[in-house]
Amino acid sequence: MKNSLIKFTFITSFLIGAAQLSAQTISYDSIADDNSRQDTLTFVEDFSDAKYALNALFVSSDSLSFKLNKINANGAISATVADDTLTISALKDGYGQASVEVTATNTADQTTLSQLISVIVTAVDDPPALNPDNRFVDYYSNQLTANKNIFIDCVNGFVDVDDDGYGLTITFTNLSNAAAGYTDLDTSMVTDIGNGQFNIAVAASTKYAGNVHITADASGKSFTKTVKLVIDNAPALIDAEDPITVNEDFASFKKK
Repeated sequence: MKNSLIKFTFITSFLIGAAQLSAQTISYDSIADDNSRQDTLTFVEDFSDAKYALNALFVSSDSLSFKLNKINANGAISATVADDTLTISALKDGYGQASVEVTATNTADQTTLSQLISVIVTAVDDPPALNPDNRFVDYYSNQLTANKNIFIDCVNGFVDVDDDGYGLTITFTNLSNAAAGYTDLDTSMVTDIGNGQFNIAVAASTKYAGNVHITADASGKSFTKTVKLVIDNAPALIDAEDPITVNEDFASFKKK
């Protein structure tokens, strides 16, 4: 029995048990001296799973079985073969040159034919992300008796998988207003003390309530972590002028 190599077909729609497949042909780069195909598939980092019909890559008059012979993932891809389908998947934030080799076996006479497929995953500029070991916390306090700096520690607060550095900014969204007795938080209160650390200057005997937005920006892509800053009077119990006296098994009551 003779195996021959035909065009490699990219499956854009795959339905189990369906009689037809919607497919798009991928052109190959060149043919080597031994008449083998030189296929290169190109993806963009974090691509969706790509499925390929192996019975369109190999052809025989007999039944064929398929296996993933080897993979050079290079931190960019993973691959599996199930029945007659090759699936290539992205590894998160991975990119570079990789390859997979698929082997077809003629089930009648056990002859085999292998095909190496090169894979190129091109990098994209990823936004910064929150470091799970960040030190960001909400800040709640009663009104202060003296002016104070609220310390915002952004050291190791974010990570950038591209390792091209990021800038930090702090902005605010105020949650109350002057009519309710609060003073707005604004960027003039922020001092960058270096090394990813900031102070927010708040005044004594002053109420504030706002969201503090800490933004890391790298090459125009950003990630924002939000914490709360609330300085207010804690609720206090007003002493009753008279004790409350009720009879046994009293009904509920309200005191204003």
